[in-house]
Amino acid sequence: MARANRFEVELRAAEALVKAPDQAGIARALAHASGHIVAPAARAVLAHRLDGFMPAMLAALDRLYLDPCEHDQQCRGKLALITALDELGHGDSGIFLRAARHVQLEPVWGGSQDSAPPLRIRAAQALVRIGHHGLYRLLGDLLIDGIGEVRGAAAQILGQIGGERAVLLLRLRLAVGDKDVDVLADYAAGLLAAEGAEAVPLVAGLLGHDDRAVAGGVALALGGSRLPEALAPLRQALADCLDRQLCRTLVDAIALQRSEAAAEALLGLLTDGDGEQRLAAAKGLRLYRDRPQLVARIESALAACGDGRLRAAWSS
Repeated sequence: MARANRFEVELRAAEALVKAPDQAGIARALAHASGHIVAPAARAVLAHRLDGFMPAMLAALDRLYLDPCEHDQQCRGKLALITALDELGHGDSGIFLRAARHVQLEPVWGGSQDSAPPLRIRAAQALVRIGHHGLYRLLGDLLIDGIGEVRGAAAQILGQIGGERAVLLLRLRLAVGDKDVDVLADYAAGLLAAEGAEAVPLVAGLLGHDDRAVAGGVALALGGSRLPEALAPLRQALADCLDRQLCRTLVDAIALQRSEAAAEALLGLLTDGDGEQRLAAAKGLRLYRDRPQLVARIESALAACGDGRLRAAWSS
């Protein structure tokens, strides 16, 4: 059998283990040189909570760090193993710390690309579970990672953890800024989650940023925080806004608040806003369809407006 064909057969057999686990088959797959074969075996162990495979998984993980671009492209095997080890409660922080610091530059057209960001993120989440003593040092390093996806994930993790150290790291990272607008919004969202209302003035200060994308991302972070204190600066930013696209984003952010006060603000826009704001408000009010009293008021306001576009936006 040709080598390529043999690999395809081995891969199909390994993938079948997830639905129909076989002890001998899992052992063979975990011992395979390729992370593509190891990955489904690790998923099978996790899916069926199989005992006795921890040593084999640890050995496979150690092996896949050797010449990883050859044997574990895209970190598929290492990621599946780290996920399984974490969810099965493995307690050796060193295993996860190594993965959280792993960078794997793989050749791509015109250069190389790091394929390990998902691995670093997943390993950091495992270290949160363990309560690793160097967790904040690690997350601080990930906040300056070369990949925006990792920086944003570190901010999200810090937001979930909360506490003074998380707040200080996020305040510093937000103050430094980021060339990636989406990641800047992650810093804002993380800080709002970690610090609550006290973070609103700092984050809201970016609503007036010269870059519309920055202001919009921050607005959505404020809205998504659902902090009551975030509504007033969003409404003020909307009142001051001259950019039509940003105005729509600000209305969306107000809708994300999912509060009675936010609904009142949207109802006000539905009757008194300009054309774009009214349309955005009608769309935003769809988030409140589960509140019968509000629905009746929205229907009444739409009937009074007599604008088919608004009715369609609300109904779609």
